[in-house]
Amino acid sequence: MRIPSCFRAVPSVCVVLAASLPAGVAGQAPEARLAGAVVDDASSAPLADVEVRLEAPCRATTGEVTASDATGRFFWERVAGRECTLLFRRIGYASVRASVDVPVAPGEALEVRMRPSALEMAGMLVTAAGRIAGVEESFRPADVIEGEALRRRLGGNVAATLAGEPGVVQRYNGPVAAQPIIRGLGGDRVLMLEDGQRTGDIATTAADHAVTIDPLSAERIEVLRGPAGLVHGANTLGGVINVVRNDVPRSLPDAPRGEFAAQAESGNAGVVGMGTAEASWGPVAMRAAYSQRHASDTRTPTGSLPQTDLDGYDAGAGVSWVGSRGFLGVAARDYTSYYGVPSSFGGAVIPGAHEGGVYIDLRRSTLQLAGETREPGGAFTAVRLDANYVRFEQDELEEGGLVGTRFGQLQSGAKVVARYEREGGLAASGALGASVQWRDLRATGSFTGTRPATELSLGVFALEEYEIAPFRLQVGARFDAVDLTPRDTTSSRYLPEPRARRFQALSGSVALLWPVAEGWVLGASVARAFRTPAIEELYSNGPHLANYAYEVGNPALVREVGTGVDAFVRVTKPEVRAEVSLFVNSIEDFVQHVPLLDPNTGRPQLDYRLRRYFVYRAEQTDALLTGGEVSVEWEALPRYVLEASGSWVRGTDRSNDEALPAMPPAQGRVAVRHDAVRWFAGVGLHGALAQRRVPEAPPEAECPENGCPPLPGEFLDTDGFSLLEASVGARLQVGGRFHSLTLSVDNLLDSVWYDHLSRIKTVAPQPGRSIRLLYRVEL
Repeated sequence: MRIPSCFRAVPSVCVVLAASLPAGVAGQAPEARLAGAVVDDASSAPLADVEVRLEAPCRATTGEVTASDATGRFFWERVAGRECTLLFRRIGYASVRASVDVPVAPGEALEVRMRPSALEMAGMLVTAAGRIAGVEESFRPADVIEGEALRRRLGGNVAATLAGEPGVVQRYNGPVAAQPIIRGLGGDRVLMLEDGQRTGDIATTAADHAVTIDPLSAERIEVLRGPAGLVHGANTLGGVINVVRNDVPRSLPDAPRGEFAAQAESGNAGVVGMGTAEASWGPVAMRAAYSQRHASDTRTPTGSLPQTDLDGYDAGAGVSWVGSRGFLGVAARDYTSYYGVPSSFGGAVIPGAHEGGVYIDLRRSTLQLAGETREPGGAFTAVRLDANYVRFEQDELEEGGLVGTRFGQLQSGAKVVARYEREGGLAASGALGASVQWRDLRATGSFTGTRPATELSLGVFALEEYEIAPFRLQVGARFDAVDLTPRDTTSSRYLPEPRARRFQALSGSVALLWPVAEGWVLGASVARAFRTPAIEELYSNGPHLANYAYEVGNPALVREVGTGVDAFVRVTKPEVRAEVSLFVNSIEDFVQHVPLLDPNTGRPQLDYRLRRYFVYRAEQTDALLTGGEVSVEWEALPRYVLEASGSWVRGTDRSNDEALPAMPPAQGRVAVRHDAVRWFAGVGLHGALAQRRVPEAPPEAECPENGCPPLPGEFLDTDGFSLLEASVGARLQVGGRFHSLTLSVDNLLDSVWYDHLSRIKTVAPQPGRSIRLLYRVEL
């Protein structure tokens, strides 16, 4: 028995005293009863209600999570695995991670001592090799938002929930049509995942499209910054966001359990409710979840923003067969949303808005398959399969209920990952895998610029991690082949000879961790990733109202290739958790839409059909993005935590040394929080500097009598802002159930502010004061 990875910041708090486990059958993972106790490190008093989680690759058929009783004791009846890692978490205490070799000597027992602390646990994430590990073990800058932190910051969408995380900002186009931006990159350069699978929506194709994930039912949200998505596939030049729900159950709950949550928000008179339930019947595990959301128009400090109301629901259910050596299950999820996209404010039309406004009616239906077998024999310790099929439909309803554009997309994908461990010589752990993705995009309507096309991609990858004391080294490689085929090959004035395209590329990464001292780690990585041009960038030919432009594709585009370099220092100590990172991301053949200039006059062209929109054509240049992030949590006094974070990015078009469009300004957040066992309170300040570095506006066009269309906001600078925020909450145990109540206030002083990336900034400010009340109970 040993404890080599016992929460690196405070290794002394873990003390192994005993455990009684019988030996397993030769050649197979042993199964045994695992028991122990948890006590307060200072008083040695038993600690009740400690969450104890059994981490992969070990499994217990009676569930991966249990809790200590009134005497501090916990146990699992049947545990399968050779080296099991246990994670201990309790509000008001520093988390502890302990490793136990199975089997152990008879007559022993396990005791874990936990130290009081107001610092929240460093989250867990799924590593590139497919295992669960702490953020402090990540080879690259990463964040996990879960637990109390997720409840305090829970917004109406994923982008709002993550806004303010180091390197992450929100591109706002109303409370639903908001998208996350990582290190200045968005769209399909940021990969959105749900339980590790692509969402199958069309959020990346336009600024008025929604990310179809409700964060209220998320267990945690993982964020990887930079081009580090070897396992997840191509297009990860900016990063990866994975919303974890575990729709497919992986273990058997020891008893029926559930959760209920409800949130009310004053800023848009919004209400949302969510419930989950888990149960088992013999070897079958079942899970179900449902949430429903309603909101009215969003209030700004100077008036309501019309057409920002919404209604929708999100429902899912899953069932699995669970055995001692794995699981196999399916899940289905249905998401609907009916929301408005703002078109005007105070009588002024928002550039890029649909005339008369638009409402979007969408539905996403998903079928998911997941399974894993552990220690199947041979060279592998586990093999995991994930697959999904998604049907997506979206109607854009213009004034009078006319369907202006109707989108339809079918998408399916599958991924197989085989993990292994190699002993002797240069010991290593790693993974081999393969993936396939297919999608069929259609668009119909009276005047749409999106052309139908299909996409098929195949990929294989390999990754290994080495322990070369004192270093940890990770090396990975991936090969992808992508075919894009237009269903309409009609030539036009702006789009001559659209044709099928094939792209192939090799990606790779090398990363190093160096623990230079107790609680101090230096890290560095170099990654090469690529992105194939999007269907819209290759084949579009028509008005794109979300960007207030007539956009045309370019069938001659080549792939984008990004080379990213990261360096960071990470501190994990009892009173301090911090990370400072710097990055350089050089992207060859970066795709952007630029004004099409008249060859005779040098002025921007207006579309030849309506003479109302600038014509933008997809072109390529070389881009350079540099920047950094910092985050600090410091328990300066007992139970008082000082939080600080910040990020900045500078994007440059290397062909002319001008600014890239839509680059967020430098921003940061400072806060202080008092966190007792049963309650907490905090106050903070979030702000951004002015953004004066913007692309040079194109020369004036020869405009018709009714004037030129307004310039998009990417050519306009923005003033800085600072916003006051506060939160208070209570955690109670009533009738044997845990209840939590969280009251949060954004923009406490109702300040008028404008966000640089927002599409409404030219005529309307961002949301004003909003009070959110969240209640959650574990059933």
